[in-house]
Amino acid sequence: MLLDRNQTIGIVRFDVEGARGGQEQNVTAKFMEAIQHGQPGVPIIELGSSSEVLNGVGKTQLNGEAMQEIGKKYKVDAVIVGTVQLKESQPKVKVDLSQGLLGSVQAKVRLDGHLEARIITTARGASVWTGSSSRWINLAQVSGSTLGVGSVNLPDRDRDYEKIIVDMVGDASRDFCPSWEKQLIASK
Repeated sequence: MLLDRNQTIGIVRFDVEGARGGQEQNVTAKFMEAIQHGQPGVPIIELGSSSEVLNGVGKTQLNGEAMQEIGKKYKVDAVIVGTVQLKESQPKVKVDLSQGLLGSVQAKVRLDGHLEARIITTARGASVWTGSSSRWINLAQVSGSTLGVGSVNLPDRDRDYEKIIVDMVGDASRDFCPSWEKQLIASK
């Protein structure tokens, strides 16, 4: 999607559920960075959290009417809104005794993430673009066998949270990056 450099876009801080400290601002900054990396020069204004923006225009919901008021108050032509859900799974344990005395046990904990974003025009309150991404990553893994062999994998949790956010932002914002397609033209 090609954005108009003559129009100003506002971005509402992404609502992040299940985040570790400061992820709301991190996701929003990463999304802005992705758009401006793909389309340098597009003017984006950070508007604040959804509650701050809604309070600023005297509304309670981000609907069409609120978008029109946001456009007037903040002088923006469109608004980016988004949500991220992050959830750590309960440990999943797998015991395999099918080999008799050579049994094994494995346990895993994973992080599931989902990001949704939209661009809404402030003139009519209509969505003009929607993007989303879902990802998961293993946060911890433990395995062992009755032979006394085992392993423990406990990577840096903060780095894993950062990685899943970066990956989801990259997926969801792909439409703003230039792309090329190689086509084979059949000769007659």
